Amino acid sequence: MTSTATARPTRWWHTASNPSCAALCDRQHDLDEFASSGGFLCTRSIASTQLFEVEAQVYTSAGEHGRYDVDPPAVWCNVRHLGNEPMTPDEAREFGLNISMALTKAAAVCEGKA
Repeated sequence: MTSTATARPTRWWHTASNPSCAALCDRQHDLDEFASSGGFLCTRSIASTQLFEVEAQVYTSAGEHGRYDVDPPAVWCNVRHLGNEPMTPDEAREFGLNISMALTKAAAVCEGKA
């Protein structure tokens, strides 16, 4: 019995250039970022502290037939694990104010207003 290997067609994005960067982007991209995964993430860092990180993001993925599918801008927020350390009322107010300001700024960036 002889087996024959059938070549799989290369997915179109494996040879594609990175798509255009979103206007909000302040990230340095690898030249083959899209080609390696079929995805391209543009980000702008809004705030990064010990307690949280907020970014504005636009994700581009490989669509059908050589088309770039671009998601609408979105706000990404990561609240870091606070552990078992309690906050004083002043620390809690400061945390709430800082994360609220960062989320508001990220929303404005996504809407093209900042």
